Amino acid sequence: MEEQTRIPKEGIIKTIIESAVETRQVGSQTELADFVRQKLSEGDSSYRISSRRARLIALEIPDMVIHIETKNGEIPDRCPCCSGSLDSVFIRNLRGEKVLDSLRCSSCPYEGRKNKWMPRRYTFSKGGIRHAQTG
Repeated sequence: MEEQTRIPKEGIIKTIIESAVETRQVGSQTELADFVRQKLSEGDSSYRISSRRARLIALEIPDMVIHIETKNGEIPDRCPCCSGSLDSVFIRNLRGEKVLDSLRCSSCPYEGRKNKWMPRRYTFSKGGIRHAQTG
């Protein structure tokens, strides 16, 4: 008989993610999801979670510091990290023209700037600061 895939509850995932970053930094979304899968399989090997879902749940943890490194790409309509709305930040250049400087998400730490709009790597750690960003 084939084993049925199970989806773990969000609360369980949050607890596992918090334990993953308790003493160290997790260097990528894939590493985070692998850690969660490993911990889930210790209890029940039928549990599954995607890297994207692990990231989205980590974004909801209040004391999680998420560093988002960005790369070149097209300007997104919605936040590429959490699908939230983006706020445009404009500056004036030396000719007085209004130019797009950056995009900031209203619900997560995403910030795209200098023509680097797409997330390339996520780093997760524990701390009191909610927003950490470079481009």
